[in-house]
Amino acid sequence: MGGAIEVLGSSLLVQLVVGAYAGLVSRGCLIAKGRVDLAAADGNTAWVWLDGGVGRRIVQAQDGIGLTVLEE
Repeated sequence: MGGAIEVLGSSLLVQLVVGAYAGLVSRGCLIAKGRVDLAAADGNTAWVWLDGGVGRRIVQAQDGIGLTVLEE
């Protein structure tokens, strides 16, 4: 599966939402929330600091997880 991580409901590239508060969405369900920390130049990989002090999660395009920008 190719391509970049999808920013749901937006035409933004994942690289442009670094620093934003976002939700991780899988199969239409919000599975986690956190702050987008970094994104690879090709948009295939991003790192998100998850809420609740549970650490940083890597998200890759092939995982089927999209990001949605949330209001804080």
